[in-house]
Amino acid sequence: MGKFYQRFLKTGIDLAPLGIMRRDTDEVYFCTPKGASVIGWTGCDGIHYCFVRGFGEKVFAVSPMNGGSDCVHPVAENFEDFLRLLMACGSESAIEQAWQWSREQFVAFLQENPPSDEAKAVSALIAEKLRLEPMSDPWDYIMQVQKAFDYTRIPYSEEYYDEDMNPDMMPEPKEWKVYFDGNFWGHSGRDKEGEEITVGKSFEWNGREWLIPAVYSCAKGLVVDFCMKASAEEIRAFLEKWRIDSQSEEERKFSQEEQMLIDLDNPLNVDISPEVVVNGQKLKGSHGCGTFYNPVMAQAMGDESVRIADYYQLDKNDGWMLARRSFEWVTSRKPAIKELSVTMRQYPRNIPGPHFVANNPGDTFTFDCPVTGKQHTLTVVDVRSEEVSSEHDFMPGYEFPSHYRLMSYTITPEIPDRTVNVFDCVQSDQPRRIESVPPENPYEPQATHCCVMGIIGGADGPVAITVGVPEEAKVQAACSAVHFEPVEKVEWRLTFREEPCAEMTVELLG
Repeated sequence: MGKFYQRFLKTGIDLAPLGIMRRDTDEVYFCTPKGASVIGWTGCDGIHYCFVRGFGEKVFAVSPMNGGSDCVHPVAENFEDFLRLLMACGSESAIEQAWQWSREQFVAFLQENPPSDEAKAVSALIAEKLRLEPMSDPWDYIMQVQKAFDYTRIPYSEEYYDEDMNPDMMPEPKEWKVYFDGNFWGHSGRDKEGEEITVGKSFEWNGREWLIPAVYSCAKGLVVDFCMKASAEEIRAFLEKWRIDSQSEEERKFSQEEQMLIDLDNPLNVDISPEVVVNGQKLKGSHGCGTFYNPVMAQAMGDESVRIADYYQLDKNDGWMLARRSFEWVTSRKPAIKELSVTMRQYPRNIPGPHFVANNPGDTFTFDCPVTGKQHTLTVVDVRSEEVSSEHDFMPGYEFPSHYRLMSYTITPEIPDRTVNVFDCVQSDQPRRIESVPPENPYEPQATHCCVMGIIGGADGPVAITVGVPEEAKVQAACSAVHFEPVEKVEWRLTFREEPCAEMTVELLG
Protein backbone atom coordinates (compact mmCIF):
# COMPACT_ATOMS: atom_id res chain seq x y z
CA MET A 1 0.00 0.00 0.00
CA GLY A 2 1.65 3.23 -1.18
CA LYS A 3 2.39 6.33 0.84
CA PHE A 4 -0.03 8.46 -1.17
CA TYR A 5 -2.88 6.04 -0.47
CA GLN A 6 -2.09 6.15 3.25
CA ARG A 7 -2.06 9.94 3.04
CA PHE A 8 -5.48 9.82 1.37
CA LEU A 9 -6.91 7.61 4.11
CA LYS A 10 -5.81 10.09 6.74
CA THR A 11 -7.88 12.84 5.08
CA GLY A 12 -11.07 10.91 5.81
CA ILE A 13 -12.49 11.77 2.37
CA ASP A 14 -15.50 9.60 1.50
CA LEU A 15 -15.54 8.52 -2.18
CA ALA A 16 -19.14 7.24 -2.03
CA PRO A 17 -20.53 10.24 -3.99
CA LEU A 18 -18.08 9.25 -6.74
CA GLY A 19 -19.40 5.69 -6.71
CA ILE A 20 -16.83 3.94 -4.49
CA MET A 21 -17.82 2.76 -1.02
CA ARG A 22 -15.82 1.10 1.74
CA ARG A 23 -16.88 -2.24 3.24
CA ASP A 24 -15.69 -3.97 6.36
CA THR A 25 -15.53 -7.36 4.68
CA ASP A 26 -13.01 -9.73 3.15
CA GLU A 27 -15.49 -10.82 0.46
CA VAL A 28 -13.95 -11.64 -2.91
CA TYR A 29 -15.24 -12.99 -6.22
CA PHE A 30 -14.00 -15.78 -8.47
CA CYS A 31 -12.22 -13.20 -10.61
CA THR A 32 -10.67 -11.12 -7.81
CA PRO A 33 -6.92 -11.44 -8.41
CA LYS A 34 -4.84 -13.30 -5.84
CA GLY A 35 -3.14 -10.89 -3.47
CA ALA A 36 -5.75 -8.15 -4.01
CA SER A 37 -6.29 -5.32 -1.51
CA VAL A 38 -9.77 -3.91 -2.08
CA ILE A 39 -10.04 -0.11 -2.28
CA GLY A 40 -13.82 0.03 -2.48
CA TRP A 41 -17.05 -1.31 -3.98
CA THR A 42 -19.61 0.24 -6.31
CA GLY A 43 -22.58 -1.62 -4.85
CA CYS A 44 -23.54 -2.94 -8.31
CA ASP A 45 -22.82 -6.35 -9.89
CA GLY A 46 -19.94 -7.03 -7.50
CA ILE A 47 -17.73 -4.39 -9.15
CA HIS A 48 -14.79 -3.36 -6.98
CA TYR A 49 -11.43 -1.63 -7.25
CA CYS A 50 -8.19 -2.93 -5.81
CA PHE A 51 -4.43 -3.01 -5.68
CA VAL A 52 -2.76 -6.33 -6.55
CA ARG A 53 0.38 -7.59 -4.86
CA GLY A 54 3.32 -7.44 -7.23
CA PHE A 55 1.96 -4.51 -9.28
CA GLY A 56 2.89 -1.63 -7.01
CA GLU A 57 0.28 1.15 -6.79
CA LYS A 58 -1.52 0.21 -10.02
CA VAL A 59 -5.30 0.32 -9.58
CA PHE A 60 -7.49 -2.43 -11.09
CA ALA A 61 -11.23 -2.55 -11.78
CA VAL A 62 -12.81 -5.97 -11.16
CA SER A 63 -16.17 -6.60 -12.89
CA PRO A 64 -17.46 -10.16 -12.30
CA MET A 65 -20.41 -9.77 -14.68
CA ASN A 66 -18.11 -9.19 -17.66
CA GLY A 67 -17.17 -12.86 -17.58
CA GLY A 68 -14.43 -14.58 -19.52
CA SER A 69 -11.12 -12.77 -19.69
CA ASP A 70 -12.69 -9.29 -19.43
CA CYS A 71 -13.29 -9.31 -15.68
CA VAL A 72 -10.17 -7.39 -14.67
CA HIS A 73 -8.63 -4.28 -16.23
CA PRO A 74 -5.98 -1.85 -14.99
CA VAL A 75 -7.34 1.71 -14.90
CA ALA A 76 -4.57 3.81 -13.31
CA GLU A 77 -0.84 3.57 -12.74
CA ASN A 78 -1.26 4.75 -9.15
CA PHE A 79 -3.91 5.89 -6.70
CA GLU A 80 -3.10 9.55 -7.28
CA ASP A 81 -3.99 9.20 -10.98
CA PHE A 82 -7.07 7.19 -10.03
CA LEU A 83 -8.36 10.12 -7.97
CA ARG A 84 -7.66 12.47 -10.87
CA LEU A 85 -9.73 10.19 -13.13
CA LEU A 86 -12.61 10.29 -10.64
CA MET A 87 -12.41 14.09 -10.55
CA ALA A 88 -12.48 14.28 -14.36
CA CYS A 89 -15.32 11.79 -14.83
CA GLY A 90 -17.50 12.63 -11.85
CA SER A 91 -17.94 8.95 -10.96
CA GLU A 92 -16.30 5.57 -11.41
CA SER A 93 -18.77 4.24 -14.03
CA ALA A 94 -17.00 5.54 -17.12
CA ILE A 95 -13.61 4.46 -15.76
CA GLU A 96 -14.73 0.86 -15.28
CA GLN A 97 -16.32 0.60 -18.74
CA ALA A 98 -13.73 2.53 -20.76
CA TRP A 99 -11.94 -0.63 -21.96
CA GLN A 100 -14.83 -1.48 -24.31
CA TRP A 101 -15.61 2.04 -25.56
CA SER A 102 -14.35 4.38 -28.23
CA ARG A 103 -13.52 7.97 -27.32
CA GLU A 104 -16.88 9.07 -28.75
CA GLN A 105 -18.78 6.60 -26.59
CA PHE A 106 -16.78 7.61 -23.53
CA VAL A 107 -17.44 11.32 -24.05
CA ALA A 108 -21.13 10.70 -24.79
CA PHE A 109 -21.51 8.77 -21.53
CA LEU A 110 -19.97 11.63 -19.55
CA GLN A 111 -22.27 14.13 -21.23
CA GLU A 112 -25.34 12.01 -20.52
CA ASN A 113 -24.27 11.40 -16.90
CA PRO A 114 -22.97 14.68 -15.44
CA PRO A 115 -21.55 14.63 -11.88
CA SER A 116 -23.93 15.26 -9.00
CA ASP A 117 -23.51 18.22 -6.66
CA GLU A 118 -22.23 15.80 -4.00
CA ALA A 119 -19.64 14.42 -6.45
CA LYS A 120 -18.49 17.94 -7.31
CA ALA A 121 -18.08 18.69 -3.61
CA VAL A 122 -15.92 15.60 -3.08
CA SER A 123 -13.78 16.47 -6.11
CA ALA A 124 -13.28 19.98 -4.71
CA LEU A 125 -12.26 18.46 -1.36
CA ILE A 126 -9.70 16.22 -3.08
CA ALA A 127 -8.28 19.21 -4.93
CA GLU A 128 -8.04 21.20 -1.69
CA LYS A 129 -6.56 18.56 0.62
CA LEU A 130 -4.37 16.64 -1.84
CA ARG A 131 -3.67 19.42 -4.34
CA LEU A 132 -4.75 17.37 -7.35
CA GLU A 133 -6.27 18.44 -10.66
CA PRO A 134 -8.68 16.45 -12.86
CA MET A 135 -7.09 14.25 -15.53
CA SER A 136 -6.99 16.29 -18.75
CA ASP A 137 -7.77 13.38 -21.09
CA PRO A 138 -9.13 10.46 -19.04
CA TRP A 139 -10.03 8.21 -21.99
CA ASP A 140 -6.58 8.46 -23.57
CA TYR A 141 -4.90 7.91 -20.20
CA ILE A 142 -6.87 4.73 -19.52
CA MET A 143 -6.22 3.43 -23.05
CA GLN A 144 -2.47 3.95 -22.66
CA VAL A 145 -2.45 2.15 -19.31
CA GLN A 146 -4.34 -0.84 -20.71
CA LYS A 147 -2.43 -0.95 -23.99
CA ALA A 148 0.91 -1.23 -22.17
CA PHE A 149 -0.29 -3.86 -19.69
CA ASP A 150 0.43 -7.60 -19.96
CA TYR A 151 -2.85 -9.22 -18.93
CA THR A 152 -1.25 -12.67 -18.73
CA ARG A 153 0.53 -11.58 -15.53
CA ILE A 154 -2.67 -11.22 -13.49
CA PRO A 155 -2.69 -13.98 -10.82
CA TYR A 156 -6.06 -15.73 -10.45
CA SER A 157 -7.39 -18.41 -8.15
CA GLU A 158 -8.53 -21.81 -9.41
CA GLU A 159 -12.14 -20.58 -9.34
CA TYR A 160 -11.38 -18.19 -12.20
CA TYR A 161 -10.62 -21.14 -14.48
CA ASP A 162 -13.61 -23.18 -13.28
CA GLU A 163 -16.19 -23.54 -16.08
CA ASP A 164 -19.05 -23.46 -13.57
CA MET A 165 -17.85 -20.24 -11.95
CA ASN A 166 -16.69 -18.55 -15.15
CA PRO A 167 -18.37 -20.26 -18.13
CA ASP A 168 -17.28 -17.51 -20.54
CA MET A 169 -13.62 -17.99 -19.74
CA MET A 170 -11.60 -18.79 -22.81
CA PRO A 171 -9.45 -21.93 -22.64
CA GLU A 172 -5.74 -21.58 -22.13
CA PRO A 173 -4.26 -19.97 -25.26
CA LYS A 174 -2.96 -22.36 -27.86
CA GLU A 175 0.70 -22.34 -28.72
CA TRP A 176 1.29 -20.16 -31.77
CA LYS A 177 2.14 -22.39 -34.71
CA VAL A 178 1.84 -21.68 -38.43
CA TYR A 179 1.61 -24.41 -41.08
CA PHE A 180 1.83 -24.21 -44.85
CA ASP A 181 -1.38 -26.21 -45.37
CA GLY A 182 -3.22 -24.47 -42.56
CA ASN A 183 -5.04 -21.21 -41.93
CA PHE A 184 -5.81 -18.94 -38.98
CA TRP A 185 -8.08 -21.58 -37.45
CA GLY A 186 -5.98 -24.73 -37.71
CA HIS A 187 -4.42 -27.15 -40.17
CA SER A 188 -4.70 -30.66 -41.54
CA GLY A 189 -2.01 -33.20 -42.24
CA ARG A 190 1.22 -34.01 -40.49
CA ASP A 191 3.46 -31.29 -41.83
CA LYS A 192 5.79 -29.56 -39.40
CA GLU A 193 5.14 -26.02 -38.26
CA GLY A 194 7.04 -23.29 -40.06
CA GLU A 195 10.03 -21.43 -38.71
CA GLU A 196 8.98 -17.92 -37.75
CA ILE A 197 11.09 -15.13 -39.22
CA THR A 198 10.29 -11.77 -37.64
CA VAL A 199 9.93 -9.01 -40.23
CA GLY A 200 8.03 -6.16 -38.58
CA LYS A 201 7.82 -4.19 -41.83
CA SER A 202 5.41 -1.23 -41.81
CA PHE A 203 4.53 0.69 -44.97
CA GLU A 204 1.80 2.74 -46.63
CA TRP A 205 0.03 1.53 -49.75
CA ASN A 206 -3.14 2.75 -51.41
CA GLY A 207 -3.76 5.21 -48.60
CA ARG A 208 -3.61 2.53 -45.91
CA GLU A 209 -1.14 1.57 -43.20
CA TRP A 210 0.14 -1.98 -43.60
CA LEU A 211 2.23 -4.30 -41.46
CA ILE A 212 3.93 -7.56 -42.37
CA PRO A 213 4.83 -8.77 -38.87
CA ALA A 214 6.37 -12.12 -39.77
CA VAL A 215 6.85 -14.81 -42.40
CA TYR A 216 7.09 -18.56 -41.83
CA SER A 217 9.50 -20.83 -43.67
CA CYS A 218 7.88 -24.25 -44.12
CA ALA A 219 8.94 -27.41 -45.93
CA LYS A 220 6.51 -26.76 -48.82
CA GLY A 221 6.79 -23.01 -49.04
CA LEU A 222 6.57 -19.62 -47.38
CA VAL A 223 3.64 -18.26 -45.37
CA VAL A 224 3.23 -14.47 -45.13
CA ASP A 225 0.91 -12.61 -42.76
CA PHE A 226 -0.49 -9.21 -43.77
CA CYS A 227 -2.20 -6.69 -41.46
CA MET A 228 -3.96 -3.54 -42.69
CA LYS A 229 -5.17 -0.88 -40.26
CA ALA A 230 -8.51 0.95 -40.37
CA SER A 231 -9.52 3.46 -37.72
CA ALA A 232 -12.44 2.72 -35.42
CA GLU A 233 -14.03 6.01 -36.49
CA GLU A 234 -13.97 4.95 -40.15
CA ILE A 235 -15.45 1.55 -39.33
CA ARG A 236 -18.18 3.12 -37.23
CA ALA A 237 -19.09 5.56 -40.01
CA PHE A 238 -19.35 2.65 -42.46
CA LEU A 239 -21.61 0.64 -40.15
CA GLU A 240 -23.85 3.62 -39.49
CA LYS A 241 -24.11 4.44 -43.20
CA TRP A 242 -25.37 0.96 -44.02
CA ARG A 243 -27.20 0.50 -40.71
CA ILE A 244 -25.32 -2.69 -39.94
CA ASP A 245 -25.70 -3.90 -36.37
CA SER A 246 -24.67 -7.39 -35.29
CA GLN A 247 -26.90 -7.12 -32.22
CA SER A 248 -30.03 -6.40 -34.23
CA GLU A 249 -32.56 -9.23 -34.26
CA GLU A 250 -33.64 -8.28 -37.76
CA GLU A 251 -31.31 -9.39 -40.54
CA ARG A 252 -31.17 -6.81 -43.30
CA LYS A 253 -31.48 -7.97 -46.88
CA PHE A 254 -29.28 -6.22 -49.42
CA SER A 255 -29.61 -6.27 -53.18
CA GLN A 256 -26.69 -7.35 -55.33
CA GLU A 257 -25.88 -3.73 -56.13
CA GLU A 258 -26.06 -2.72 -52.47
CA GLN A 259 -23.73 -5.58 -51.59
CA MET A 260 -21.25 -4.38 -54.21
CA LEU A 261 -21.36 -0.86 -52.77
CA ILE A 262 -20.94 -2.26 -49.26
CA ASP A 263 -17.86 -4.17 -50.37
CA LEU A 264 -16.45 -0.99 -51.90
CA ASP A 265 -17.16 1.06 -48.75
CA ASN A 266 -16.00 -1.49 -46.19
CA PRO A 267 -12.66 -0.24 -44.79
CA LEU A 268 -11.78 -3.80 -43.73
CA ASN A 269 -12.43 -5.29 -47.17
CA VAL A 270 -9.30 -5.31 -49.32
CA ASP A 271 -8.71 -8.28 -51.62
CA ILE A 272 -4.97 -8.55 -52.16
CA SER A 273 -3.03 -10.63 -54.70
CA PRO A 274 0.59 -10.28 -53.56
CA GLU A 275 3.66 -11.57 -55.36
CA VAL A 276 6.58 -12.91 -53.31
CA VAL A 277 10.18 -13.13 -54.52
CA VAL A 278 12.81 -15.09 -52.56
CA ASN A 279 16.47 -14.86 -53.52
CA GLY A 280 15.49 -13.44 -56.91
CA GLN A 281 12.94 -16.17 -57.71
CA LYS A 282 9.20 -15.58 -57.85
CA LEU A 283 7.24 -18.06 -55.72
CA LYS A 284 4.04 -19.74 -56.85
CA GLY A 285 0.89 -18.61 -55.05
CA SER A 286 -0.94 -21.50 -53.41
CA HIS A 287 -3.81 -20.46 -51.13
CA GLY A 288 -4.80 -18.03 -48.41
CA CYS A 289 -7.34 -16.99 -45.82
CA GLY A 290 -8.50 -13.84 -44.10
CA THR A 291 -10.38 -12.44 -41.14
CA PHE A 292 -10.63 -9.12 -39.31
CA TYR A 293 -10.28 -7.45 -35.94
CA ASN A 294 -13.13 -5.00 -35.40
CA PRO A 295 -13.19 -3.06 -32.10
CA VAL A 296 -16.55 -1.51 -32.99
CA MET A 297 -18.31 -4.88 -33.27
CA ALA A 298 -16.29 -6.90 -30.79
CA GLN A 299 -19.17 -9.34 -30.25
CA ALA A 300 -19.03 -10.33 -33.92
CA MET A 301 -15.36 -11.31 -33.86
CA GLY A 302 -14.03 -14.80 -33.47
CA ASP A 303 -11.53 -15.70 -30.77
CA GLU A 304 -8.86 -16.19 -33.41
CA SER A 305 -8.99 -12.53 -34.42
CA VAL A 306 -8.22 -11.50 -30.85
CA ARG A 307 -5.45 -14.08 -30.68
CA ILE A 308 -3.81 -12.73 -33.83
CA ALA A 309 -4.06 -9.15 -32.60
CA ASP A 310 -2.54 -10.16 -29.28
CA TYR A 311 0.30 -12.16 -30.81
CA TYR A 312 1.34 -9.40 -33.18
CA GLN A 313 0.67 -6.70 -30.55
CA LEU A 314 -1.66 -4.77 -32.84
CA ASP A 315 -3.32 -1.62 -31.52
CA LYS A 316 -6.77 -2.82 -30.43
CA ASN A 317 -8.21 0.68 -30.59
CA ASP A 318 -8.08 0.29 -34.38
CA GLY A 319 -9.57 -2.24 -36.75
CA TRP A 320 -7.38 -4.64 -38.73
CA MET A 321 -7.79 -6.64 -41.91
CA LEU A 322 -5.83 -9.86 -41.33
CA ALA A 323 -4.70 -11.95 -44.30
CA ARG A 324 -2.48 -15.02 -44.60
CA ARG A 325 -1.05 -16.17 -47.93
CA SER A 326 0.96 -19.32 -48.72
CA PHE A 327 3.49 -19.55 -51.56
CA GLU A 328 5.17 -22.71 -52.88
CA TRP A 329 8.93 -22.97 -53.23
CA VAL A 330 10.20 -23.16 -56.81
CA THR A 331 13.34 -24.99 -55.71
CA SER A 332 13.58 -28.70 -54.91
CA ARG A 333 14.50 -27.90 -51.31
CA LYS A 334 13.61 -25.21 -48.85
CA PRO A 335 16.09 -22.40 -49.45
CA ALA A 336 17.92 -20.29 -46.93
CA ILE A 337 16.23 -16.91 -47.28
CA LYS A 338 18.78 -14.20 -48.03
CA GLU A 339 16.56 -11.76 -49.90
CA LEU A 340 12.80 -11.40 -49.64
CA SER A 341 10.42 -8.92 -51.23
CA VAL A 342 6.66 -8.63 -51.61
CA THR A 343 4.88 -6.83 -54.44
CA MET A 344 1.51 -5.62 -53.22
CA ARG A 345 -1.31 -5.97 -55.74
CA GLN A 346 -5.06 -5.69 -55.34
CA TYR A 347 -7.63 -7.64 -57.30
CA PRO A 348 -9.84 -5.56 -59.62
CA ARG A 349 -13.06 -4.39 -58.02
CA ASN A 350 -16.55 -4.21 -59.49
CA ILE A 351 -18.45 -0.92 -59.53
CA PRO A 352 -22.22 -0.98 -60.15
CA GLY A 353 -23.34 1.13 -63.10
CA PRO A 354 -26.58 2.35 -64.70
CA HIS A 355 -29.58 0.27 -65.77
CA PHE A 356 -31.08 0.05 -69.25
CA VAL A 357 -33.71 -1.86 -71.22
CA ALA A 358 -33.01 -3.26 -74.69
CA ASN A 359 -35.79 -5.16 -76.47
CA ASN A 360 -34.80 -4.97 -80.13
CA PRO A 361 -31.72 -5.15 -82.36
CA GLY A 362 -30.37 -1.68 -83.00
CA ASP A 363 -31.36 -0.31 -79.59
CA THR A 364 -28.58 1.80 -78.10
CA PHE A 365 -27.58 2.93 -74.63
CA THR A 366 -24.97 5.62 -73.95
CA PHE A 367 -23.05 5.60 -70.68
CA ASP A 368 -20.03 7.18 -69.00
CA CYS A 369 -17.32 4.70 -68.04
CA PRO A 370 -15.49 5.57 -64.78
CA VAL A 371 -12.55 3.38 -65.82
CA THR A 372 -11.80 4.98 -69.21
CA GLY A 373 -13.20 8.39 -68.37
CA LYS A 374 -15.00 8.40 -71.72
CA GLN A 375 -18.54 8.13 -73.03
CA HIS A 376 -19.40 4.86 -74.77
CA THR A 377 -22.41 3.47 -76.61
CA LEU A 378 -23.75 -0.06 -76.25
CA THR A 379 -25.54 -1.22 -79.41
CA VAL A 380 -27.74 -4.31 -79.37
CA VAL A 381 -26.91 -6.77 -82.17
CA ASP A 382 -29.56 -9.34 -81.33
CA VAL A 383 -32.03 -10.23 -78.56
CA ARG A 384 -33.83 -13.54 -78.47
CA SER A 385 -35.46 -16.00 -76.13
CA GLU A 386 -33.62 -19.23 -75.41
CA GLU A 387 -34.30 -22.34 -73.39
CA VAL A 388 -31.87 -24.44 -71.41
CA SER A 389 -31.67 -28.08 -72.44
CA SER A 390 -33.30 -30.47 -69.98
CA GLU A 391 -31.00 -33.36 -70.91
CA HIS A 392 -28.99 -33.06 -67.71
CA ASP A 393 -30.61 -34.12 -64.45
CA PHE A 394 -28.59 -32.08 -61.96
CA MET A 395 -30.69 -32.90 -58.88
CA PRO A 396 -33.28 -35.68 -59.09
CA GLY A 397 -36.63 -34.63 -57.70
CA TYR A 398 -36.20 -30.94 -58.61
CA GLU A 399 -37.55 -28.91 -61.49
CA PHE A 400 -35.26 -26.19 -62.80
CA PRO A 401 -36.19 -22.99 -64.65
CA SER A 402 -35.16 -23.01 -68.29
CA HIS A 403 -36.26 -19.78 -70.01
CA TYR A 404 -33.87 -16.88 -70.47
CA ARG A 405 -33.03 -14.03 -72.84
CA LEU A 406 -29.76 -13.87 -74.74
CA MET A 407 -28.52 -10.46 -75.84
CA SER A 408 -25.50 -9.85 -78.06
CA TYR A 409 -24.06 -6.35 -78.29
CA THR A 410 -21.10 -4.17 -79.19
CA ILE A 411 -19.54 -1.24 -77.32
CA THR A 412 -18.04 1.78 -79.07
CA PRO A 413 -15.53 3.36 -78.85
CA GLU A 414 -13.53 0.20 -78.21
CA ILE A 415 -13.09 -0.61 -74.54
CA PRO A 416 -10.55 -2.94 -72.86
CA ASP A 417 -11.70 -6.52 -72.39
CA ARG A 418 -13.64 -7.27 -69.17
CA THR A 419 -13.88 -3.58 -68.30
CA VAL A 420 -17.67 -3.62 -68.68
CA ASN A 421 -20.01 -6.52 -67.95
CA VAL A 422 -23.78 -6.73 -68.41
CA PHE A 423 -26.02 -8.37 -65.81
CA ASP A 424 -29.71 -8.98 -65.31
CA CYS A 425 -31.11 -6.87 -62.46
CA VAL A 426 -33.08 -9.78 -61.03
CA GLN A 427 -32.06 -13.21 -59.81
CA SER A 428 -33.01 -16.52 -61.35
CA ASP A 429 -36.05 -18.41 -60.12
CA GLN A 430 -35.30 -20.94 -57.42
CA PRO A 431 -35.47 -24.64 -58.32
CA ARG A 432 -38.63 -26.26 -57.00
CA ARG A 433 -39.26 -29.76 -55.77
CA ILE A 434 -41.41 -32.09 -57.84
CA GLU A 435 -44.11 -33.01 -55.33
CA SER A 436 -44.66 -36.52 -56.72
CA VAL A 437 -41.01 -37.43 -56.11
CA PRO A 438 -40.23 -37.83 -52.39
CA PRO A 439 -36.71 -36.95 -51.26
CA GLU A 440 -34.31 -39.87 -50.98
CA ASN A 441 -32.91 -38.33 -47.81
CA PRO A 442 -35.21 -36.19 -45.62
CA TYR A 443 -32.16 -34.28 -44.37
CA GLU A 444 -30.75 -33.43 -47.78
CA PRO A 445 -30.02 -29.73 -48.40
CA GLN A 446 -32.65 -27.70 -50.20
CA ALA A 447 -31.78 -25.97 -53.47
CA THR A 448 -31.97 -22.19 -53.22
CA HIS A 449 -30.45 -20.92 -56.47
CA CYS A 450 -30.43 -21.99 -60.07
CA CYS A 451 -27.44 -22.04 -62.34
CA VAL A 452 -27.08 -23.31 -65.88
CA MET A 453 -23.77 -25.03 -66.43
CA GLY A 454 -21.94 -23.68 -69.44
CA ILE A 455 -24.36 -20.77 -69.86
CA ILE A 456 -24.88 -18.95 -66.60
CA GLY A 457 -22.15 -20.63 -64.62
CA GLY A 458 -22.76 -19.13 -61.16
CA ALA A 459 -24.93 -20.00 -58.21
CA ASP A 460 -25.06 -16.47 -56.83
CA GLY A 461 -27.48 -15.15 -59.40
CA PRO A 462 -27.28 -13.91 -62.98
CA VAL A 463 -23.87 -13.46 -64.51
CA ALA A 464 -22.61 -12.12 -67.80
CA ILE A 465 -20.63 -14.24 -70.26
CA THR A 466 -18.52 -13.61 -73.32
CA VAL A 467 -19.43 -15.80 -76.27
CA GLY A 468 -16.74 -17.30 -78.47
CA VAL A 469 -17.15 -14.93 -81.40
CA PRO A 470 -14.43 -13.82 -83.80
CA GLU A 471 -12.05 -11.38 -82.15
CA GLU A 472 -12.48 -8.78 -84.89
CA ALA A 473 -16.26 -8.73 -84.41
CA LYS A 474 -16.03 -7.37 -80.87
CA VAL A 475 -19.47 -8.82 -80.22
CA GLN A 476 -20.23 -9.84 -76.68
CA ALA A 477 -23.23 -11.50 -75.11
CA ALA A 478 -25.09 -11.56 -71.83
CA CYS A 479 -27.65 -14.01 -70.48
CA SER A 480 -30.57 -12.95 -68.35
CA ALA A 481 -31.71 -14.70 -65.22
CA VAL A 482 -33.38 -18.07 -65.79
CA HIS A 483 -37.15 -18.36 -65.21
CA PHE A 484 -39.87 -20.98 -65.34
CA GLU A 485 -41.93 -18.84 -67.71
CA PRO A 486 -40.64 -17.03 -70.82
CA VAL A 487 -39.75 -13.37 -70.35
CA GLU A 488 -39.94 -10.69 -73.04
CA LYS A 489 -38.46 -7.74 -71.21
CA VAL A 490 -35.25 -7.62 -69.19
CA GLU A 491 -33.80 -4.73 -67.22
CA TRP A 492 -30.04 -4.91 -67.53
CA ARG A 493 -27.35 -3.21 -65.50
CA LEU A 494 -23.72 -2.44 -66.22
CA THR A 495 -20.84 -3.31 -63.94
CA PHE A 496 -17.42 -1.72 -64.36
CA ARG A 497 -14.24 -3.57 -63.51
CA GLU A 498 -11.59 -1.22 -62.13
CA GLU A 499 -7.95 -1.66 -61.15
CA PRO A 500 -8.02 0.05 -57.73
CA CYS A 501 -4.39 1.12 -57.37
CA ALA A 502 -0.82 0.77 -58.60
CA GLU A 503 1.31 -2.09 -57.31
CA MET A 504 4.19 -1.49 -54.91
CA THR A 505 7.23 -3.61 -54.06
CA VAL A 506 8.36 -3.78 -50.43
CA GLU A 507 11.77 -5.15 -49.44
CA LEU A 508 11.43 -7.33 -46.36
CA LEU A 509 14.84 -8.99 -45.97
CA GLY A 510 18.26 -8.58 -47.53
